[in-house]
Amino acid sequence: MNVAASGCEVLGPDDPPSIEPDVNQSRWNAYHDGDYHFEINRGCFCMNGGSFWVQVVDSEVVFAINNFSQEPVSVEYLQNFETIDDIFDMVRNAEKDADELVVQYSEFGYPSMVTIDWNVMAIDDEISLTVSNLILGVALID
Repeated sequence: MNVAASGCEVLGPDDPPSIEPDVNQSRWNAYHDGDYHFEINRGCFCMNGGSFWVQVVDSEVVFAINNFSQEPVSVEYLQNFETIDDIFDMVRNAEKDADELVVQYSEFGYPSMVTIDWNVMAIDDEISLTVSNLILGVALID
């Protein structure tokens, strides 16, 4: 696996997993209290691709809205959207199982950009996430 992280660290298949997710998740945990909202741009061949505002309360996704259509996401589909902690889990899984992983972290520790190619020989399994405009606290997203 090739991994590039915010410090441009590249890991090969025989290297141990990076400690960077743990260090940054500790920074993130010290920064937030479980209530926040953010914009996520998801590039993938999947149902929840696109640009969304996501509201997290008590570390659970409670609301999401499509930025293009301005339509709220149905409650039954909210489980398809990640919290920041879920994105950290995705990064850790990708470190173990993906062929390629690139991660950049914000100054507050959360992954601000993640690109994963689970299998370089497969088509349409890649995913990219960009997290931006993260704001702490609960807010009504219109």
